Amino acid sequence: MSNDAQVEDHYFSANPPPKALARHVAQASAFLDHQVVSNRPVVLITSGGTTVPLERNTVRFIDNFSAGTRGATSAEYFLEAGYGVISCIANSASNPTPVTNHTPWTASSTSLQESPDGSVVANSAHQEKMLAVLRKYNTARATNALLVIPFVTITDYLHELRAISRLMRPLGPRGLLYLAAAASDFFVPPERMAEHKIQSTTATDSLQPAATRQ
Repeated sequence: MSNDAQVEDHYFSANPPPKALARHVAQASAFLDHQVVSNRPVVLITSGGTTVPLERNTVRFIDNFSAGTRGATSAEYFLEAGYGVISCIANSASNPTPVTNHTPWTASSTSLQESPDGSVVANSAHQEKMLAVLRKYNTARATNALLVIPFVTITDYLHELRAISRLMRPLGPRGLLYLAAAASDFFVPPERMAEHKIQSTTATDSLQPAATRQ
């Protein structure tokens, strides 16, 4: 076994996978089976930022922030090109899907307004564009061409990336990895983490990060 393989195995054995990994792998496996039957090429797009927890019972963390815009925009273009898209996206991203890349769905947005009956409707100036992107999104989901897999931490991200990449290996040249996530350059190994909230007065002394191999 090569040194790189040993380092990889040690990392994944020492850093527990996210609780949802098995469910996400099952979803991705079923999605890939459908794409093969549908004769679609597949792209895995990662986007958004990753967090680095500083304690096992996480209170403090360092966030490598990213809105996920590049990934959301790329997902839209790949869908239009006939790809099946697995969007592995950070929970913190403000643009997690092709729809939210174009349309700000926040309560304060000028794209939305309250109708006389109290329901929320699209502002007339934005209705045409919002309807167009919503139809694209609904079509992608209805035809099972889009799967969204969330992650939070750098460890979540690496576990999801490794597992789904392995599932895609049999696709050969019809499988593409498009890694646009803002992956953290370091992590705190579990054995170096405090159990509970670290104190601000001793934080710099207690932090012992390790470099992330990318």
